Parts: sequence; C-alpha cells; structure tokens
Amino acid sequence: MAAIEGLNLVRDTPSEIASEETLWVELQRDGLTYDCSGLTPGPANAMPDITRWLGSQPEGSLIPGSHIGLGLGPHIRAGQALLPILRGLLKVAVDLAGSFEDCAGVCWLASRMAADPKSLESMIAGGNGTGPLPISWLMATHDTAEGHVVTEGLAYFSGQELRIRSGIAQYTSEAALLALRLANQVIHMGGLEGSERFTGPDGLVLTLEPSGDGGLIDVRRD
Repeated sequence: MAAIEGLNLVRDTPSEIASEETLWVELQRDGLTYDCSGLTPGPANAMPDITRWLGSQPEGSLIPGSHIGLGLGPHIRAGQALLPILRGLLKVAVDLAGSFEDCAGVCWLASRMAADPKSLESMIAGGNGTGPLPISWLMATHDTAEGHVVTEGLAYFSGQELRIRSGIAQYTSEAALLALRLANQVIHMGGLEGSERFTGPDGLVLTLEPSGDGGLIDVRRD
C-alpha cells in the first residue's frame, strides 16, 4: 500500500487483538479516511453475493476467505452519496485492486455487481473529476414477472429504487438502459421527493413518481 500514490496508512489493529477480531487498517487520501478489513491474520470477510460480472470473469469459483473489504471511515459515512466522497472511494478501490497481482475483481455490494480491475479502472477514468459515474456497475437492473424493470443499487444514493413500467420500451434491454439514464438524473438530484417529468432522447415523455413510502420511484409513460 505504501507504493500507491497519495494513499497513507493511518493506523491498524493493535497486535494484541489482531488474531481475535477482524484485522483492519485505516487508510487516508486527500483528507478522507477508509477502513480496510479482511486482512490476515484476522478472520476473513464473508464472500460477497455477486450476481453479475462486467468485463473478464475469473475461471472457476472464488476462493472463500480471500475478500478484502473497503469502506468509508466513520466520520464521512453519512456523506456516502456525495459525489466527491464516492469518487474518492472508487479511486482507492481501483488503486488497491491494481496493487494485488491476483485480484480477480471488485464488487459493489449495493448492486451485487463485480468488475475485473482493468474494466473498472477504464470505467472510472473519466469520473475521477466531474465525468460520468460507472453507473452500469453501481446499479443493476432486473426483470420482474409482471414485465417491469427494477433497479438494484440506486438506494445507496437516494434511498429509492426505480421501477420502469412494462410497455414503456419494446424490449427489456431498452428499459434497462432507460433505467440507468434515469438513475443518473436521480443521483444528481439527490433523490426524488415529488412527481417529475422527464423527456427522453427520443422525445418520449415520462412521469417519475415516488411511492407512498418514498422507497420506490414509479416510471410511467405520460
């Protein structure tokens, strides 16, 4: 870790408890701190529940006990949805992954998506400053039995998920792309409190409306 530019080790688990509790280290970059866990000789992290891979998927099964966790430090966790904090976390994750020769991939737990380090690095290259986020990794989409498309992972940012009603797009793949585009809008708005109208690139006018408890944003054609 010492070889990663700008990333500093602030503190680690006291040696007398390192074998009894999860071994962790606190990392710092640009004034922000990150907790890194799952390191030996401490207990291993649980295997992440990965549903999809972007880029090259490793051959065979992942080895249990070989998963390093990275999270925000306690004083910045409340700002997890702020874009500068998110981009800082992603950059540290990519740099850490690149420092381990045998790293198979990086998983975003909120979406249960994983990407190989090279693919993730290329996705965030333009997002380190003000560029687009790697939304196709931060958020997954799933088809429902009713023909709708729902998101998984948007709630990390807004506490809400999207539901694209059936019939808006001809194919579910088109509805999934629309969901990603709308998710970007919701992230930059900081969530949706009331009904909003959105015009797609093809001129389609949609209404976005939060559910009664606010946890689901329903998307329907006007």
